[in-house]
Amino acid sequence: MPKNPQKMMRKNGGKPKLSFVLDFPNAMEQVSRVMEAGAEKYERNNWKNGAPFSEMEDSMMRHILAFHNCKDDDVESAQSHLAHIICNASFIMETYERFGGEFDDRDWENAE
Repeated sequence: MPKNPQKMMRKNGGKPKLSFVLDFPNAMEQVSRVMEAGAEKYERNNWKNGAPFSEMEDSMMRHILAFHNCKDDDVESAQSHLAHIICNASFIMETYERFGGEFDDRDWENAE
């Protein structure tokens, strides 16, 4: 290996300063494990087809309540409830960004 290898040029101006890999390695590993379990249970990238927000919110709330009730890991997947929460929140955000309001079934009539 050369003593002074030339590093490739990178233009990162205006981009986030943090690194998901370096700054959140434990969380990202756990989220990846949940995603792997989901790929086995359903199909890889199945979530990209979209779903009503309420279905993803219900799933997220089940994991929030389980964690609130001092349960660390999901019984079915054997993965962290916190990682499931992150996945569900990410699915909602990605669905919103990909499809706009197509899957938005929030109760707009009663919104404050």
